[in-house]
Amino acid sequence: KALSLLSSTLRDELRSEIFGPHLKTMPLFRMFIFMDQFAVQRLCLESLRFETLVQSDELFSTGQPAGSAYILIHGELNYYLEQAFSKSDNPEEFTRVEKDTWLSEAALWSEWIHVGRAVSPDVCELIVISAVAFAASIASSASLQPLAAEYCKQFHSRIVTARPPLTSYPTDLEVPYTEFSELAVSMSKGAQMTISKVSLQHMKQSLLINRAGSARLRTEVRNSQALVVLDAEGNLLRVINLVTFLVRRDDGRIFAQIARGKHMELAPGCVLPGTKQRSDELVADTTQRMLNDGLCFLNGALDLGRFERMTDQLMSKDLNVLTRYNKTVIHAELKEWIDPDSLPTEVATLRRAGPLQRRSSTSSPSSFFQAEEPAGDQDLEAKQVYVAYDSDEILRAFVWLTAEEFDHLSSPAGESALDKWVRSLEVPTKSQCRPFTRRSVISQDSPTPMEISPIAPR
Repeated sequence: KALSLLSSTLRDELRSEIFGPHLKTMPLFRMFIFMDQFAVQRLCLESLRFETLVQSDELFSTGQPAGSAYILIHGELNYYLEQAFSKSDNPEEFTRVEKDTWLSEAALWSEWIHVGRAVSPDVCELIVISAVAFAASIASSASLQPLAAEYCKQFHSRIVTARPPLTSYPTDLEVPYTEFSELAVSMSKGAQMTISKVSLQHMKQSLLINRAGSARLRTEVRNSQALVVLDAEGNLLRVINLVTFLVRRDDGRIFAQIARGKHMELAPGCVLPGTKQRSDELVADTTQRMLNDGLCFLNGALDLGRFERMTDQLMSKDLNVLTRYNKTVIHAELKEWIDPDSLPTEVATLRRAGPLQRRSSTSSPSSFFQAEEPAGDQDLEAKQVYVAYDSDEILRAFVWLTAEEFDHLSSPAGESALDKWVRSLEVPTKSQCRPFTRRSVISQDSPTPMEISPIAPR
């Protein structure tokens, strides 16, 4: 009765205040609130309602068209995934859904059909978001509609491409690669600029960024060189998506990149071969680009296996901002018909590639790395190192390493040995390299040929 005494404007604001904290658990909706608070108030009024379930109530069932998304705000749910999409053979196996979990978000961005059923083991409460009403509310906001459309495009593309071995199948609880920062990296430059500017304006820890670091970060955003987002708690994150290859031979050796650079200058760094995911790219697109360019000399030689997702967060020393690295590791093996020991020779013969030669050194091969020698091969200098220019004229050096060597050279303890090794290599000019024709296992399209070359000693 007391609520009826309030004006409609105050009632709308109160409703928004009630729903707001739950909506903010999704970074996109947090962004919406900062961008157009009045549009979000209309959304709360027209699209959202509460629903209570008692013990054994079914929220939705397998095969049922999804007309709503849900946020569990109190209690728990049991989610039973349809057997056709599950890795388990036990039909009674379920996932326990806890507070603040979103269910069926895909219904907001696609014609979604439930692939499982959700049952309440006890009393629980949810927020129900009507997909039709949500779309109408967003469409009425000139500020929110462009970002929502870009988000929808990226989310939908991940629904239709999510399948083994690239990813698991999409479910009512998760669509692979749809965490907000992963989607944002693939959005258009305009959408990324909007997200970054709003994030910088509303970040919690603005006082923690030093003045020089803040100026540099804003410059990077203005020049489309960096993407920053707000996480579910409102903290600022600088985001980079990476795709890397973990290629192993039958003997366990790993194909590693030990240096990269430009203008004949190699900077040492022992890492898995990889690249940044570009805007408007899915992981599959980035994978194809790498095999068509930076790793084209392995094209046709690999069997792609599972795709592993990893996330690392490191504090940027100069910016004093957390950087989130969303990494996809593609596990791959050489095809059975390729002799691992002859692969470098095959690359040299068929791809016109060749091993890097060392500069002359007064140190004997056996003593060059004596101080910091990793387990495995005792003479790193004797290894064949291959160099390649990609279409952006980035120079990279590759080598087969044992797992122990890779761990050592990629650690701080191996930095000195790696630096000596890389400095002992003769770096070619691009004119010294001979182009070769690539075969593509993914696409027949052939961009500017990568160039790879044998190097003569000084």
